[in-house]
Amino acid sequence: MAEVLKTGSYMGVTKNCREYNGIILSDTHYSSSDIFPAHSHENPYIAYVIEGNYIERSNGKTQRHFPGSVVLHRSDERHSNDNFSGASRILNAEISTKWFSSFGMEYSAIERNVKQNRFDLQVILAGVYREYIINDRMTHLSIESGLMKMFHETAINGLAVTSRKPAWANRIREIMYFEDPGNMNLAYFSRQTGVHAAHISRDFSKYFACSMGEYARRMKIERAAAMISDTESSLAEISYRCGFSDQSHFTRTFRKFKGVTPQQFRNLTAK
Repeated sequence: MAEVLKTGSYMGVTKNCREYNGIILSDTHYSSSDIFPAHSHENPYIAYVIEGNYIERSNGKTQRHFPGSVVLHRSDERHSNDNFSGASRILNAEISTKWFSSFGMEYSAIERNVKQNRFDLQVILAGVYREYIINDRMTHLSIESGLMKMFHETAINGLAVTSRKPAWANRIREIMYFEDPGNMNLAYFSRQTGVHAAHISRDFSKYFACSMGEYARRMKIERAAAMISDTESSLAEISYRCGFSDQSHFTRTFRKFKGVTPQQFRNLTAK
């Protein structure tokens, strides 16, 4: 009988594992000597190939997956893997059934959409991987909204950016500016705006021209800039209050959006 791997478990060596509101990202590494017999997983997951390549056998088909490949696995899907190139690496995104059900999502629609949009999925998963590397308190917004977009969109290209924002978009902007990033997720935005999470994920970039995580960082930097100008709070305190637990990350992000460091900004705006 084929082995069923539990939540967060994969063949190979998992170097890092993080959980974002019911989405588990595992950075798993493989060597050329690895041969894995038929097995399945407790939850559905998406494999995004970061480095190397390998052969997978599933449903009577044999396919080699290369960097950038996006592979969806059902929870009951038996598959085997072998013929890994040296130092292969995969980012696995495992989604709990609770996450699916919380948004009223049906797996059949998910599988159909994933199969239809190969290139668009690569773009989305590349964004998820970038957020995984950043890993700050705004990361979960981009990961959750990216996967939601993946599951609900049949075509994501060609969305025009517009300056006319509906009330729900303005409300989310306020939340991102004033509230703790740890409290933000799609379900919270949906409750606060009365708009379905799938609709928010689909249209957010149309109004803000970037991902949720990126815009949340921008809003936190705007708030930090206001606090630097208008208060005598230390930069460390401002960094913490704006959701940056790491001072160096705060400085890098501030410079990205403002062109100067927080201390330079304070000197420039000193009254």
